[in-house]
Amino acid sequence: MASFAVGGYLFFQRAYEESYRAAIPSAYGLGKRFWRSDITFNPFQGCGIGVFDLDPRTIETIKRGGLAYLLSLPKRTARERWEGTPAPEHWIDNEIGEGDGWCYEGLDTQIFAKLKAAASRGGSYYTVEQVWHDRSSPLLLVMPEDGLIAYRWQ
Repeated sequence: MASFAVGGYLFFQRAYEESYRAAIPSAYGLGKRFWRSDITFNPFQGCGIGVFDLDPRTIETIKRGGLAYLLSLPKRTARERWEGTPAPEHWIDNEIGEGDGWCYEGLDTQIFAKLKAAASRGGSYYTVEQVWHDRSSPLLLVMPEDGLIAYRWQ
């Protein structure tokens, strides 16, 4: 019985990872390591974040090409727009916060600290698709110095 429960748990963990992978175009070169935290109230409400390491070739390409390289990749939606960090303080507060919200509840604290630091300093890039007048979702944050990419939805 315990092996059935463990198998089910692993199945759902893999399904979550694949759903985050599917949300990020393959051109970004995702690595194998994955961290996530999410909460779903129903199929239409919830929030979450998935963080992957980037393939070393992708990291070097982003470092060399910067924003121009990211703009050359396929857009996820027509409304997607990229900006370089540092992000405005109000954006960091609204989009990343202090890590104490439900969406970040299970995220490794060191990974969260890297997200916040990357948004606050130069050298990283983020995209926001405006969905509501006061909130934006989903978010990609590409952090070449840390070798990470984050996808956040709400």
